[in-house]
Amino acid sequence: MDDKRPAPNAARQAAYARFEAMRTFGSLATLGLSFVFALIIGAALGWWVDKVTGLSPLFFILFFLLGLVAGIRNVYVTTRRFTAASKPGTPNQPGTTGTTGTTGTTGTR
Repeated sequence: MDDKRPAPNAARQAAYARFEAMRTFGSLATLGLSFVFALIIGAALGWWVDKVTGLSPLFFILFFLLGLVAGIRNVYVTTRRFTAASKPGTPNQPGTTGTTGTTGTTGTR
């Protein structure tokens, strides 16, 4: 009897690989949103401080630039975490367990 179905272990591994790919895609898709939100929050806070103090473009520009720096930092930290987690044999990465590559609370900083 020749059974053409994949082994249960192989099907489970394929499903896990798809799940990991979608989880990574979802996490990376939030990068654009975090960058834009950092800019919006910085600009809005600067606009509000300008409105309260009457020093019109000073704080808007300052907080916009701070939001830009925060957005760039968010992108840098997140991409660094994903590139470090994708390299085999890199234990104890921040936010990972080091053995399975899944995000957790253990690890060294």
